[in-house]
Amino acid sequence: MSRWFLRPAPRADAAAKLFCLPYAGGTAATFRRWAALADRLDVDVHAVELPGHGRRLGEPAAIDADAVADALAAAIDRPYVIFGHSLGARLAFEVSRRLRDGGAAEPVRLYVSGSPGPRLPRVGIGDSRLPPAEFTARVARMGGTPAAILADRELRELFLPTIRADFAWGDGYRYRPAPPLSCPLSAFAATADPEAPVGQVATWSTETTGPFALHRFDGDHFFLHDRFAELADTLVRELPELATTPTVPNAGQPA
Repeated sequence: MSRWFLRPAPRADAAAKLFCLPYAGGTAATFRRWAALADRLDVDVHAVELPGHGRRLGEPAAIDADAVADALAAAIDRPYVIFGHSLGARLAFEVSRRLRDGGAAEPVRLYVSGSPGPRLPRVGIGDSRLPPAEFTARVARMGGTPAAILADRELRELFLPTIRADFAWGDGYRYRPAPPLSCPLSAFAATADPEAPVGQVATWSTETTGPFALHRFDGDHFFLHDRFAELADTLVRELPELATTPTVPNAGQPA
């Protein structure tokens, strides 16, 4: 298996692949639960493992959008969907543009979650340069990192450099003017997410000439965990060509 992907429920005969990109500090294991989607969508879930994360913890933690795009390009042998949350949303967008520019078909649909549109600065720009204690407090306020890790010095020293490297990629991100995508694009926002207010998530609409949908969910920045069932319902409803079960009534609240 490629070091780039974790396949929680391998389905070699699936009609499409679903590539999932994690948030800052997240690993491919973040998407193990998404194996349940294979019961409702004809997809082979490929959770992306970035260098320095999870099973690749021994590698230097550095995000390279070109390298991620190359990894996906090598794996694309059928229609595909891309999902990214928070930092992973901007990375998913950049990867989609690179794949398009390299001659690959665009995704069946691009999902961006918990992130302001790429033309806007992310919340906390420059936080990757905070001193250790302040950086730890910033990560704690953001949520998503177990308190046990932040409370243990050895665990902090093991995991916080990876999160800091991810933040550094976000700090250095600059929007690159280019023709918009043409694929359908759906953006997910949480009603109580200080990292990605709904109005800022809505600006993703300018990044495609195809259909756009904005979905609101109750919750905070890590609503993708607490609202997974509703999120999954939305994917099934928006990907009817891949659905293996009847679609469900609206779960997310499209704008």
